[in-house]
Amino acid sequence: MEVAKSGIREFEKVAAKGWGDGVSLDELLVRVNRVAAKLLPVADERDARISPTLVQRTFRHYVTLGCIDPGQRVGRRAVYGYPQFLQALLVRRLLADGVSAERIAPLVAGKSLEETKRMLLGGVEFVARSEGTKAHDPVTATAAFDTERRWVRTLLAPGLEVHIRDDLPRLKPAELRQVLVKLKAELSRHKY
Repeated sequence: MEVAKSGIREFEKVAAKGWGDGVSLDELLVRVNRVAAKLLPVADERDARISPTLVQRTFRHYVTLGCIDPGQRVGRRAVYGYPQFLQALLVRRLLADGVSAERIAPLVAGKSLEETKRMLLGGVEFVARSEGTKAHDPVTATAAFDTERRWVRTLLAPGLEVHIRDDLPRLKPAELRQVLVKLKAELSRHKY
């Protein structure tokens, strides 16, 4: 997904607002929805199951799943800050990119603010991991930052996705045949 310059400007503007002692959940959601409206794809381009705005109930669901850190208690109320702002935007972006909420929690857990911001503005590349591969093998990475390129994700069958860089030049027939041979070989290694 391409991040529009107007979305980045809106993000920077809202991120620079005072977070001081935290904000209420209502204020946090206003800020998240304001940025998401410019940062994320328009409603008809994303999954119809994803609401165009984040509401309290859905936000609390993502907190329960571990996708967003809980707020801090101040007396009888919870207050939220910049970390939850970043996490909520990242959740919205990953959902718009087709990532399930269950897969999001492990991706955001333990990430620094800078890592979360890079994932939000730069993107996340998902790579398949197959059992028995070595740690140094590039196909074993579960997520990597990619700030320069965008990836198009296509679901071929349940459990089978293809990720293609959007700047990949058109393959020549011989190159395409090589890719198909490699894909066939990889599929034949797995037991279904």
